[in-house]
Amino acid sequence: MKSKQLLLWCCVAVAAIGASCAGTRRSHLSQRALCSMHMADAIKRYDAGKLNAAKSLLDDIKDKCSGSEIMDTAQYYLAMCLMQMKFYPEAKVEFTRLTQDFPRSPFLDESRFRIGYCVLKSSRSVDRDQAEMAEAQRVFKDFLESFPSSPFADSAAKYLKATVERLAEKEFDAARFYQKLGQKESAIIYYKTFLQDYPASKLGLQARLNMSQMMVELNRKAEAEEVLNELAAQDNSGELAAKVRELRNRCRE
Repeated sequence: MKSKQLLLWCCVAVAAIGASCAGTRRSHLSQRALCSMHMADAIKRYDAGKLNAAKSLLDDIKDKCSGSEIMDTAQYYLAMCLMQMKFYPEAKVEFTRLTQDFPRSPFLDESRFRIGYCVLKSSRSVDRDQAEMAEAQRVFKDFLESFPSSPFADSAAKYLKATVERLAEKEFDAARFYQKLGQKESAIIYYKTFLQDYPASKLGLQARLNMSQMMVELNRKAEAEEVLNELAAQDNSGELAAKVRELRNRCRE
């Protein structure tokens, strides 16, 4: 009798465990389906431009769907919402998390590109500290080295050029500042450094012209004429060419 009771209790226990496991599987499948439904709804809202509503839903998905295969998608769209809302530092954080947490995500190369873009958009005006611009330059360089065939490579190259030009402008302004103060020797040193660091800058011609003018004023005419000859070979028309001719004549006086 006792053996039969024990057997019955064992059967009940096994059935209970089986029912519990089945319930857990149904709950898990239901949660997966719910997460997928919410993700589809969030994307629909994002595509419709309802960014606040999409962000709210994506925050909820991140909270309740941890471990789901859709998490990198949720992370990507959350970052995109923040970027479109112009919350660039916050968007950078979310794109960075995606690259760290999901290194095999199909959104990886775009996220790396978007990090640079968000840093670029967060940068200050040229008269302020350019730490963000220097960071953006580094990110775009790294991106192009890592993903040279990415659909975002052309845009990254364009933005990289923009960061270089902004940093060049900052250094050019430093040289011009000393020139305005009348500290010509210091200004010439700064212009030379600028030309060494940013030889392809669009401000290069003006830097050479400014430098040669101060050399003439300091009676360093041989140096000035050397710079002016380079300028004459590069630009033979317009206001700059006229100024070059004037300074070359002064060198020969």
